[in-house]
Amino acid sequence: MTTVAERTDLAVVIDQVADELARWQVPGAEIAIVRDGEQLYAGGVGVRGVADAAAVGPRTLFHHGSCGKAFTGLLAAVLAEAGVLDLDAPIRNYVPELRLPDPVITDRLTLRDLLSHRSGLGRHDFLWILDGAIGRAETVRCLTDLPLVGDLRGQWSYSNLGYTLAGYVIERVTGSSWETQLEERILRPLGMTRTWASIARTTSDQDHASPHVVRDGKPQLTEWRNDSAIAPAGGLTSCAEDSVRWLLAQLGELDALPTAAVRRAQRLVIALPDGVSPFPELEFAGYGFGWISGRYRDRPMVWHNGGIDGFTTQALVLPRERAGVIICANQHMTNFTLAAMLAIADAVIGAESDASWFDRLRKADEERSEAAPAQRDGGSAAPSHPLAAYAGTYRHPGFGPLTVDADAGLLQVSIRGCELPATHRHFDTWTLSYAPLDTQFPITFLADASGDIIDADVAFEGERPLRFARTREESR
Repeated sequence: MTTVAERTDLAVVIDQVADELARWQVPGAEIAIVRDGEQLYAGGVGVRGVADAAAVGPRTLFHHGSCGKAFTGLLAAVLAEAGVLDLDAPIRNYVPELRLPDPVITDRLTLRDLLSHRSGLGRHDFLWILDGAIGRAETVRCLTDLPLVGDLRGQWSYSNLGYTLAGYVIERVTGSSWETQLEERILRPLGMTRTWASIARTTSDQDHASPHVVRDGKPQLTEWRNDSAIAPAGGLTSCAEDSVRWLLAQLGELDALPTAAVRRAQRLVIALPDGVSPFPELEFAGYGFGWISGRYRDRPMVWHNGGIDGFTTQALVLPRERAGVIICANQHMTNFTLAAMLAIADAVIGAESDASWFDRLRKADEERSEAAPAQRDGGSAAPSHPLAAYAGTYRHPGFGPLTVDADAGLLQVSIRGCELPATHRHFDTWTLSYAPLDTQFPITFLADASGDIIDADVAFEGERPLRFARTREESR
């Protein structure tokens, strides 16, 4: 670990970050800070987990979630600089079998569209969340029947599946895996020896943090997410030492990568909608290749966050100050990392604030919690059919099978082999629960003119319902 405390009140703010851990139910955090082309800090605060009292150190591994998108974006830019691929060529030049619901978008879609989230592809994240065994090629094949959310280049729409397809294109063009290309063209040249896309490798390493969620007001261990299929969208684990190398590369301080590729990956491609940023000091203008560009306290910046089961990450680069911050906490979906990142950034640039970022983010969390709708009780009106009438197999052409069993007065639902507890809500609607993410979403059964149950609509969190049709044998 290296600190340059005389330049800023960095030591004070790192102590503050450490003091805030318990308040936010965060076991520990990785921290990397650079300024003026120098490492200011590479280390951590807190511990690796509730069942692991070892202190977080400069080489402790954390999962960085969607902050990994910038690695895929930079890899694509490096390959473009080398003449290996064309960012503006149709994807079908490289993946001729690609089919999307709209044939015009299929023919015109490019890597630049995928990397900037202007492709029109939807999220459909439960495809890989519910099925940890799905492969990258199968994920791409499923795009044929997964609804789009808009026109090509007509709007910004975040899509992990778009980055998965981008990684698949890289594999086709190079004849090797995305992981191999990332290692050879990005990680090895930058000297990032403890960054990779393998959960098995991470969990077998002696120095790794464990993932946590808050339940009953306390941090509890949760399962590692198998995200190998969508790893190009954010499947990397890393550490503070390597994060420093990554920040220096983004600032052009290392000669290992083409400067033009780094700049291209950071450059704005599509504007973001208004109202995305929660605070006026943090202005979001648009999206590049895995980076959001904008301004922080009227200073140019690029930024991204990352969230995966049990980890939350923030990454900020301030080019004019040649400064950057990365912080990752081993806690699921916590605003602790945003507060810590902004507090550290203020210390690095010498900015003063009337209120603590930790207090401001806590207040925002409390207001959001108070505004959230109350959970509806189940059983407000009886189902229209006996439970046995809902039992059977349903299928969506892109999402695959959904099975329903009726047993002991309850429905048991499985999607892509993942069991989802079902609680009756009202009439022909049940609530499905996915415990690892503390998420619930409805399933509604529909009948034909004869009264037979023939379809099931599932509205995954934040998405339009998908219709699963009962298989022909089951609907007779």
